[in-house]
Amino acid sequence: MSGLLRARSTLILLGLGVLMAWLAVSKFTTPTSLTILTGPEDSGTHADALRYKSLLERRGVKTTVEPTDGTVENLRRLVQEGGNQIAFAEVGLEKAVDEPELEEKLVSLGTVSVQPLWLFVRADLEVDEERDLAGRRIVLGAAGSGTRVFAKAILTANDVADQVTTVTVEKDEPEESLAALKAGTLDGLFALGEPDAPSIGEALMDDSIMPLTFRRAAAYERRYPGLIAVTVPEGALNLARNVPNQDLELIALATNLVAPEDLHPSLIDVILGVATRVHAGPNVLTEAYRFPSAAEISLPLSRRAEHFYQDGPPPLVRYLPFWLAGLLNRTLLLISALAGLIVVLLQTVPPLLSAHFNRSLGAIYKRLETVERSFGTGDFDREASLKTIDELIEETAHLGIPFPPLRAPYFEMRQNLHDVRDRVEGSTQ
Repeated sequence: MSGLLRARSTLILLGLGVLMAWLAVSKFTTPTSLTILTGPEDSGTHADALRYKSLLERRGVKTTVEPTDGTVENLRRLVQEGGNQIAFAEVGLEKAVDEPELEEKLVSLGTVSVQPLWLFVRADLEVDEERDLAGRRIVLGAAGSGTRVFAKAILTANDVADQVTTVTVEKDEPEESLAALKAGTLDGLFALGEPDAPSIGEALMDDSIMPLTFRRAAAYERRYPGLIAVTVPEGALNLARNVPNQDLELIALATNLVAPEDLHPSLIDVILGVATRVHAGPNVLTEAYRFPSAAEISLPLSRRAEHFYQDGPPPLVRYLPFWLAGLLNRTLLLISALAGLIVVLLQTVPPLLSAHFNRSLGAIYKRLETVERSFGTGDFDREASLKTIDELIEETAHLGIPFPPLRAPYFEMRQNLHDVRDRVEGSTQ
């Protein structure tokens, strides 16, 4: 009976251990799909996301790229939906999102680029600075876009916000606005993106449109955290056509990769590895190997991203395909869980079985003590005592010894039974 009890106890503990290991591995199973929230389809972030998609799918991560109105929508969706998603978001715009739990639910994976804020106006207008926009018809960007948030901040800082006729657009897609600007039905538009973004490049090459230089860019940088003063040198975009035809002082926003705080660590490793390939090269705004970076962020940095910037990608992710790295990672987790289970079993099962064995010995000694105490008294019954001792000897013959260290007390008990039997058998009472 005791052997059956021990077997049942061991099976129960093993079952619980396997269940715990399975739950641990299930929790950390590496996902193989990812959604990237970008900006409008012709934006630089959307173009970057398509490059991410190509590289991620080579690593075995099925990737969906979803264009959006911009940062505000991206952050709101990440908070509300969570899951295996990342998004491009300009630094500081979380304050424009009405989500109280945003900073608890989201983390930054680092800065991946600098996005200049452009102000294009018709070349035939006398507009030399932001204050000259008073009385003009201007597109600020779609609701939910970083473009609109910062354009409104610029107009407000220059006391012309209530003097500008704002033209509302449903989508932050500059093609239609550019066409209206060329046709003369618009006077200007704000746009956010790198110089090689399709709509930005088109506007820069059009002689009827003029990019405004922000002569006080350094002042904006000082006044508004998250804004960076950058310079596009004369001719940097096209030497043959001398585009731009003067040094352009621009205001730029650091763009972060943002993710739910529970995004799987292995996905973060592969995402940042891909981001390094996409963003490490130089451009007209930044030097080579500046991005991705842990600088210029406004949300808490992911712990996994922090390790990435300090130590580089883990060897498994660095040298193996993502699916194989994930498989090995899960295998190592399972081995670790099972090793932990074995340690727990070694620490708990022996004491439990020893305690059960000692209780059995105690019960036998208690019955033997009854015989011993009655020996030599008026209550002593020789035949009954011999019968009791024989029963105990038979019972102990089937008593299993769970561990070698318990053999000594077992055989000592057997010897005590036989000693008492010999005394009882030799008595004349």
